[in-house]
Amino acid sequence: MRVVSNNGSGKLVVLLTVVAMLFTLFMFAPNDASAATTSLTITKYASDKTTVLDQRTVTYQELRDGQLSDGTPIPIMGDGSTHYYHQGPVFIDDPDPETQELLRWNEAEDRNWDNKDMGAVKGTNVKDLCELVGGMAEGDTLQIKASDGFKKEYAYKNVYQYSDREGPMVVCWYKDGKYPDSGYIDGMRLVWFAEATYKEGPTDVIGLPSGYYNVFGNWDWRLAAESKYWYYYNNQYPTTTGLSVQNVNALVIYSTQAPKATWYVDDSGEADFTTIQAAVTAANAGDTIIVKDGTYTENVVVDKSLVIKSENGSAQTIVQAAEPNADVIKVTATNVTIEGFTVTGATSMGKSGIYLAGQSSGSCTIKNNLSTGNNQGIAVASSGNTVSNNTCTLSGRYGLYLSNATGNLITDNTCSNNTEGSGFALYLADNADNNTVSGNVADSNKIGIRVKAADSNIIFENTSSNNEYGLELATGSTGNVFYLNNFTGNTIDQKAWNFNAVAGNIWSSQEEQTYEFNGTQYTGYVGNYWSDYDGADADGNGIGDTPYQTVLTDTDNYPLMGLYQDGVIEGSGPAVDILYEGTVALAPGETFSVTAYNSGTAYDVSETTPLGALQAA
Repeated sequence: MRVVSNNGSGKLVVLLTVVAMLFTLFMFAPNDASAATTSLTITKYASDKTTVLDQRTVTYQELRDGQLSDGTPIPIMGDGSTHYYHQGPVFIDDPDPETQELLRWNEAEDRNWDNKDMGAVKGTNVKDLCELVGGMAEGDTLQIKASDGFKKEYAYKNVYQYSDREGPMVVCWYKDGKYPDSGYIDGMRLVWFAEATYKEGPTDVIGLPSGYYNVFGNWDWRLAAESKYWYYYNNQYPTTTGLSVQNVNALVIYSTQAPKATWYVDDSGEADFTTIQAAVTAANAGDTIIVKDGTYTENVVVDKSLVIKSENGSAQTIVQAAEPNADVIKVTATNVTIEGFTVTGATSMGKSGIYLAGQSSGSCTIKNNLSTGNNQGIAVASSGNTVSNNTCTLSGRYGLYLSNATGNLITDNTCSNNTEGSGFALYLADNADNNTVSGNVADSNKIGIRVKAADSNIIFENTSSNNEYGLELATGSTGNVFYLNNFTGNTIDQKAWNFNAVAGNIWSSQEEQTYEFNGTQYTGYVGNYWSDYDGADADGNGIGDTPYQTVLTDTDNYPLMGLYQDGVIEGSGPAVDILYEGTVALAPGETFSVTAYNSGTAYDVSETTPLGALQAA
């Protein structure tokens, strides 16, 4: 402020000098949240902008660890040493408006970026966060909110179809060695991980030397985004610092997807549809289809993410193939649930009661179904599915069949009476890798468990019983881990190794397990129960003293002495020698003489000899 005496008028005139200050801090960013955020909530709304399709909250600790609390992996972006920059406003004026606009966008990217360092950061791709609630589609928008209420909106293509030039949008939870609860005060923060480009030094503000820098420039955003998503400082100067939301606590997807609906199917005509296929055709992704009791003669193709379940379970709801040369239910979409049906009648070669067809059908749930009288019970040819509590019986070939399928959870299923030449109950074949198979029962089949050209599966706590062959490995399968399985009552526990079987599988737990045997608790490595194992257990810990021969040079070094169930190895109790087996009637004063076979000692027994006397002797 200057105070000037105007001698002509005798008045004091106060002149206010207005100075346009170029702030080099992040004051150009419109949000100034008061506290760092340690968690964020991702919400996906339906097209009515009211119905919540899905929602999930994650903490920065989960993102830091690269794995969510339910075990879902989530990638980490950044190495914690590379610095990422945004660009501030470029204060240039020109009498020609079009020229001025271009100058302010600064295509050369050589002005006012070097002091907009977002730090050496690590974070999580916004795209991956969106996927936790079903992701975005063309036409959807994403709103990113800060804890102080500031928010910015972005298009689908900027979240999912970014170029290397501007790079991915990343919610950062680490900066320069600090986390949101240990000094990263503007975290979690939205940062673009732009590609590195060469910059001539010294730079214009703080004089950085020549070199490669990761700069998200104003021109980058002009090329990448529609004009309605551009940000202008003071409504005049384009800047990408204004896009960098600080203290992010929410991601909100406004989708074009219709609200979820529940449809009913009843073959009597007293519902929305009389056939399951008609309901599938009419439904939108995310809907639920409830099928009432009855027999539905049709082949169903599920080509969108749906929940399809019976109202009262598989005994009351039967899907009979109209065409035996097609799968009863074929799934060609992700995130599908099929629950509570009897499926039957797909008798042609290679056709299944339920078929998860190819990689387009991953992340599905198949549970509580009965597949009977099909060529294949349940077939899985995709990844990330859960198949549980199903029964596959009377199949022409396979009970539960995985092929070119990875990362699946196969648990608590029963496969029985699949007795034809290829009657394989549990069959992992041809690149069925890295699956978990546990708690299943394979009873009264040609082969209980067969593994062919399939690697690195974890197969534990299954029971293969009363089959012609309990187990077969074939065609170079390696790295599979078998432990706590029961092979019992089979004609042959292991089929003769052929079809190019090789060594290289693991036949015991990789970590010590706690179990009970004969009333005593033990902790140690455990193998499998083989009913034809004839080794001894001198120390009485429930583990055989000598290895059991498996494939070629492979051995089960910790064979179980009894069947395993629910943490207990079935024990036989203390050994008792039988000296005499039969009934003897003794009159008062009369004795009966028994001679021990192992010592030659004779014992006289009368009617008054107490129980346990011979054992004590």
